[in-house]
Amino acid sequence: MLINKNKALSLGLIATAIFGISLASCSDDDPARVLRKKEIPLRTATEIGGGTVTIQERTDSTFDLTIKINKSTKDITYKFSVIKGDTALLRTQNPTLEVGLDLGSEKSTTNDAAVIKTITVKKIKPATGDSVKFNYDSLLKYSYFARVHYVTAATPPADSNVARAKIGK
Repeated sequence: MLINKNKALSLGLIATAIFGISLASCSDDDPARVLRKKEIPLRTATEIGGGTVTIQERTDSTFDLTIKINKSTKDITYKFSVIKGDTALLRTQNPTLEVGLDLGSEKSTTNDAAVIKTITVKKIKPATGDSVKFNYDSLLKYSYFARVHYVTAATPPADSNVARAKIGK
């Protein structure tokens, strides 16, 4: 009888240990896997290859958007954004640009260094409404372009495009 009790206790402890290990190995902190990835070259005023726009679809219905410029100037703050429409808007006088995604700014600390900005996107808030679900396919289905620019401290401020890339249609 004592042997059966010891076996039952041992089996109970083993089952508890296995359950604990399997529970600990499952974590909600695991990053979502990448399903699809697209890289688009950025164009500067003089060349292709001024950087890249990388879009990575994740398994959790979000996507990561990374914009990278290959060279920068020390102490310049670069602004990264995705604009609704076509790059032809930049060639018009005083264009009205609707920002689809604002990645924020990044200040360069040295000359010729790469500057990178990344965000994870699940929703966007259009200028004319509430937040809406926005995914990898949404970005590629419509006409958008990535833009990197800086605003000088001159009065009036002079807007300067550093690089751009057409995304989607």
